[in-house]
Amino acid sequence: MIVHAIDLGGHTLSVVMANVEFKNTTYEIEVIGSTSVQSIGIRDGVITNMQILVPRLKNAIQQAEHMAGRHIKHCFVSINGTHIQSYNVKADISLSTGEGQKPISEADVTRVRDHARSLISIPADKNIIHILPQQYILDDVPGIMNPLGMTASRLAGEFHLITASRTVLSNVWRCMQELHVKLDGVVHAGLASALGVTNDLEREQGVLVIDIGHHITNLTVLHGNSVFFTGSLPYGGYYFTSDIATELQIQASQAERIKRTISQKLPTLRRIRTSTPTHEKFHHVEQEDDSEEFIELEGTLEGESPRYIPARVVEEIINARSTELMVMVHEMIESVGMYEWIHHVVLTGGGAVVSGILNEAQKVFGLNVRLGTPLQIMGATERVDTPFFATCVGIVHYVCLYEKESLIQSRHRPRFSNLFQWVKNFFT
Repeated sequence: MIVHAIDLGGHTLSVVMANVEFKNTTYEIEVIGSTSVQSIGIRDGVITNMQILVPRLKNAIQQAEHMAGRHIKHCFVSINGTHIQSYNVKADISLSTGEGQKPISEADVTRVRDHARSLISIPADKNIIHILPQQYILDDVPGIMNPLGMTASRLAGEFHLITASRTVLSNVWRCMQELHVKLDGVVHAGLASALGVTNDLEREQGVLVIDIGHHITNLTVLHGNSVFFTGSLPYGGYYFTSDIATELQIQASQAERIKRTISQKLPTLRRIRTSTPTHEKFHHVEQEDDSEEFIELEGTLEGESPRYIPARVVEEIINARSTELMVMVHEMIESVGMYEWIHHVVLTGGGAVVSGILNEAQKVFGLNVRLGTPLQIMGATERVDTPFFATCVGIVHYVCLYEKESLIQSRHRPRFSNLFQWVKNFFT
């Protein structure tokens, strides 16, 4: 089965084409095509200019198609932004009793899910995009992961619900229409990343995944292989870029290049004698030896001499903001009562490669922290084995875990999920 995933990121548009093979309760993901291009027309998870986004996304799709040797006619797309909200809810229903008691069916599970949906007062401008089961309870017996075929007088279910803006959803749907690509569904970007970069042990014991995007940082807590929290902060990788630009009084584009130079230890770092003139702002810095690493900044005006910025000054700016961001994450997780559930911390997304951020996270949380890259994939993995592809590959994992049956059905007949039925009615 082929799954196509598109991540509408604020900094990068990513496409992954994968061949999925199901084996009993497991699955294998073989990447057959992938690409990424610089994002345009998106900010804070919201499409801001579809006219410039569509051609850029079309180009990315064509590159992935060329690599895979097949066309993308349908896809799952990431959805992101501070408009996304989440809830934990418990619902229960009565089942048939007496000697004629029947095993729990798909219809019973659907009924308790629908009841859970009805218990949350969703604003008119929002739609539920995910209803994720945490556990089922048969009478007074908790911890049931799959109640099908069992018997009880009452069936209860605990679920994690995620909602998103109807306006944002409709514009994503419109974007895919412009590209003549059928939208199979949307997946919350933070959820996708969490599923894509964590292993079974982490999800069972309790893990916090911090997905640092360009403008937004998504937080996801999994425990007992279930999702218990999804949230976001309106700060991302650009948060570091903006601070560097302000402190060094340079353009954001220059600051972004400096951030990447420092974080990726690029060869543009120069080790020079401290007698080399530096920017006057840094003359007061005492040198520990007679040479250190500097970054050369080209003059912005014709004839202007280059400036030399000590690399460690930039690192100090980055470390300060890393600590600040991790403290905000820590405070949010504590405020929702999830901190005691966490035994592992995984950082992913483009902002997770910022210099020193893993160390700062470890200091704040007091736990082992690792960098998250896509797991359980094979095939053409060279391009996607990076935190930048966490969401896109994670979408494929989400489809395997939660959309297997509906995906199989959709390949045999035209399908619009309940989520998109309102879109279909609105535009037709």
